Amino acid sequence: MSESSDSDEDEGVVDSEISRISSQLDEDSESDDDGSEQFDIGNFNIKLEGHSTDISFMTKFMRVFPKIKAIDFGNHNIQGSQYTEFAKQLKLNKYIQNIEMNKKGVDKEFMKLMDSELNKNKQIFKVDAQLTSEYDLRTTQQLSLNQVQYKDLSFLPKMINEFKALEKLDLSNSDLSHKSQVEQLCVMIDENNTIKTLCLRKCKLNGSSLTMIADALTKTENTNLTHLDFTDNHFIQDPQLKVLFGLLQNNSSIRSIEYTLQDEHNHHNLVKLKQMHKEGLSAAEAT
Repeated sequence: MSESSDSDEDEGVVDSEISRISSQLDEDSESDDDGSEQFDIGNFNIKLEGHSTDISFMTKFMRVFPKIKAIDFGNHNIQGSQYTEFAKQLKLNKYIQNIEMNKKGVDKEFMKLMDSELNKNKQIFKVDAQLTSEYDLRTTQQLSLNQVQYKDLSFLPKMINEFKALEKLDLSNSDLSHKSQVEQLCVMIDENNTIKTLCLRKCKLNGSSLTMIADALTKTENTNLTHLDFTDNHFIQDPQLKVLFGLLQNNSSIRSIEYTLQDEHNHHNLVKLKQMHKEGLSAAEAT
């Protein structure tokens, strides 16, 4: 059998599996009296036992069933080199949490990326379960993630990217004492263009953390964030105040910064900061 006919046969297997699931959807998606569908596509685990499958077909599954939670490709080898497109789909998908396959011969960098994205999705699933109120990705303007002290924020950029109208994000109580954590926050700041208020109360911020956040707000020319809340971090000393001075000078969009003074000795610095803020606002309005 030629290589082309093998490929056609494999693609037929994938299309057949998609048709099977689509048919099952049609059978199970009967409406209640109120017209709502009872069936949840997320309950499906796709299985392709005993067939060689090109990576492009995996990508096709992701596109057709974006809310699928698991894909099982059995014990066969994954063939082909089209990992880039599938990696792109993985980065966009926040639902799939498990992919089973024969890893022999699969690109190691792809496997590393896949494991990373699946772990992010598992975290997002846990975060969603902890939220006390429902949200709509298209219309929700405020999101509070302060119920738990998150020690791993790798999920943050991916999760927040789903929100199209988010204006206030509360990450209070998260642990931002480590560089890796702050890096994820900075990625989120860089990629987001809707959030106006960012609350980071009691986040164990230190001088290094503050500097990284300030850099993200200046180097990326972020213009949507206007209010920062750093209260109850107790990091404000002369060096950190200079960072805030620089932030106010280099980002005219910032309208207010809340923070906690470490002691009364820094009162004169508070006066200085407020004066610089006032001068910065005046300069921005003049232009």
